[in-house]
Amino acid sequence: MSKQEDGMAAKVRGLEDRVTVLEAKAGVFASPTGAEVLAAKNAAKAKRIAAEQAAQDAADKKAAADKVKLRGAGAKALALVAILFGLCFTAQAENRDTWSLYSGSDNLIVPGTLVVTGATTIVGTLTSGATNLTALNNFAVGGNLTVTSNVVVQINATVTGTLAQVGVATFTAESVHNLGIDADYITTDAGAGIDTKSAGTLMVGAATANKIEISVTAVETEIQGTLDVIEAADFDAAVTMGTTLAVAGAGHIAQQTVVREVTATRVCTSADYGKLIILATNAAIAVTLPANGAAAGSTIDFMVGGQSGIAESDSCVPTIAAATADTLRTINSVDSDSVTYGTGHRIGARCRATSDGFFWTVVNLCDNTMSVNDSD
Repeated sequence: MSKQEDGMAAKVRGLEDRVTVLEAKAGVFASPTGAEVLAAKNAAKAKRIAAEQAAQDAADKKAAADKVKLRGAGAKALALVAILFGLCFTAQAENRDTWSLYSGSDNLIVPGTLVVTGATTIVGTLTSGATNLTALNNFAVGGNLTVTSNVVVQINATVTGTLAQVGVATFTAESVHNLGIDADYITTDAGAGIDTKSAGTLMVGAATANKIEISVTAVETEIQGTLDVIEAADFDAAVTMGTTLAVAGAGHIAQQTVVREVTATRVCTSADYGKLIILATNAAIAVTLPANGAAAGSTIDFMVGGQSGIAESDSCVPTIAAATADTLRTINSVDSDSVTYGTGHRIGARCRATSDGFFWTVVNLCDNTMSVNDSD
């Protein structure tokens, strides 16, 4: 009870005491009339009732003031109570359709898991700490959504702006992207690969890219099916074919391996297939082809040329022979021994030896006259 209420009660008790004293002294002084005694009692009772009413009015006024303060605090006071006592408030339990936090200092802090069963709309920024944020229905964030732990989406998630993923994003089901993915790199598990959803053509660089490059050196690129090159294929290094290379249109070999022979003899092997051997001596030089039976289409080119510091000379006398006598195919002959170029026809002379799978055939590749040696 307040000091004011205590004072009023004390005054009432004083009046009652005075009435009692007057009644006690009735034998000494002249006795008051019955009307006087009744009037005194009624007056004391009225004062007591007035004091009690005043005390009640003061208590009601204080309760009303406290209630106004509670309403003024609003959702902020309720949130604080929830934090202090670990209570769980819901919009339905408090008969509230909307909870509103207005200023930047108004925070709703939930130390455990916040579960929203209805639609949620957040106009500003939502930050979730170390706990999970679970939304069972629509969840709209007008500003930024910052989650330092996990975001669990059980149905759909729609991002109308930019989704910035700092860590690793894990998709346990199929992820569908109708627009582009802007990433520094994309990795897959070993052996997983990149594929189309259904049978069809996988387009790489369908619209914008003008080059596809495997940037790491010494990486093997394997094509298990058929390689169909619509335009051109440019190889800067050696290409090894495990089977036959079939060219439907015109084929062009831009560069041929060239070796220079400056000694008096040259015994060719399968390592010389596809090469151009320049015969660069100022004397006779004897060339022997590989053994008969080389793969059909194997070729070796020969040309009379010069060497460093020494120009081509008509003194270079080349003789190109089969490894087995009388088996060389030449101009209208199936049993020639060798071919050569005579005086005045040696500088710039060029010929090619080609295997048909059984024997070697030598044909002239220049305007110089090629002579055939046949002892039969």
